[in-house]
Amino acid sequence: MKRVILCPNPYRDKGLTVAKRAAEILEGAGLSTVFCLPFKPEGGEGQYGVPCRPLHQELRLSDLIVAFGGDGTILHLARTASMRGIPVLGVNLGSLGFMSDLEVGELDMVQATEKALRLLVSHGDHTGAMKLLEGHPDNSNPAIFGSMVVGAQDEKIMRHVRLELPDDLLFAIMVPDFPVSTEKARGVLPASYSRGDVVYNVSRGALLVASILTGNYENLAMAMEDKIHQPYRKTLIPGMEEIFEAADGFGAAACYLSGAGSTLMAMVRRDGAEVFQRKMSAYLRTLPNNWELTLLEPDLEGAKVKTE
Repeated sequence: MKRVILCPNPYRDKGLTVAKRAAEILEGAGLSTVFCLPFKPEGGEGQYGVPCRPLHQELRLSDLIVAFGGDGTILHLARTASMRGIPVLGVNLGSLGFMSDLEVGELDMVQATEKALRLLVSHGDHTGAMKLLEGHPDNSNPAIFGSMVVGAQDEKIMRHVRLELPDDLLFAIMVPDFPVSTEKARGVLPASYSRGDVVYNVSRGALLVASILTGNYENLAMAMEDKIHQPYRKTLIPGMEEIFEAADGFGAAACYLSGAGSTLMAMVRRDGAEVFQRKMSAYLRTLPNNWELTLLEPDLEGAKVKTE
């Protein structure tokens, strides 16, 4: 890797503080960097004190994009980068996670980014670096290791266990034409939960892991039941319950809301996947909001490093 594009959302990374520090670290490790803003901000690009170049001109010359911002910024850049086959590393400046009410301070984000990039360029510690950049291991660990990863963390360390997903379980993603912002999705959650609701979810989390490992797919529908976020966030996704009912009728093993939404997910057995896809796609076409269904195989390998 020789050249890195830094793409900060200027409304998330005020003054491009985090991206500028990232440039110092990467250049100190012998890499070249270039700034490309994902969109033109009010007041123009000259206000930030660094030259900014058009992204489309730099894609063919670069090996990696580092995106600084929320999910929208990262997904936008991922779509652009996919046309050139360039990997995107997302630095989450939006939140610590979809269930968290904590905000990352600017100084904390600078320090986390600095530590993460140093781990990458100095020691190859992808797990630690991705955990720092993403903010929590729920997303970064499966992206690195593939398959199914169970993890936990405290203030000092993060622990994880990689588990093998069975090869006969597929995942259908159902995506409408409207987004749901993390801020809005977090805002509908209650400030506290009853002990009963917490016990309800903990027991189902344990049942989910055990059922997938042992192939007891008849347990998955119960294992994906939830009282922590889906009952509140369904108000932001018109027709969610009806879509789940239809998916169940077409043979889905379980359905659930993907994070804050608006994507919905269904687990499907391989032997019934073709019928499910045909019937569910036809049903979604009868609904407003231009729902699209894609049937995906789980990534069982995780991140791969290619050298030339």
